[in-house]
Amino acid sequence: MRRLQNKVAIVTGSGAGIDEAIAMRFAQERARVVVCELSRTHGESAVDAIRKVGGEVMFVETTGTFPILDAEIAAPMADISLIPRD
Repeated sequence: MRRLQNKVAIVTGSGAGIDEAIAMRFAQERARVVVCELSRTHGESAVDAIRKVGGEVMFVETTGTFPILDAEIAAPMADISLIPRD
């Protein structure tokens, strides 16, 4: 399915669990996914899994605090072309 094609999905906490499953589902629907996670290991693992199914994805390591979160996500998102198009 391609219901989210040409859309960007920012999923916080998506390095594991239900949030990772949500990020994966968005990718399967062809959204460009931004994985936001405290743990670099978990975040990179989620990115690898999404890429294996052909998803377009990038990783943003966050601190998890909401006032800072906006700035942490905004900087990489300023140029959405950072998401690789393999």
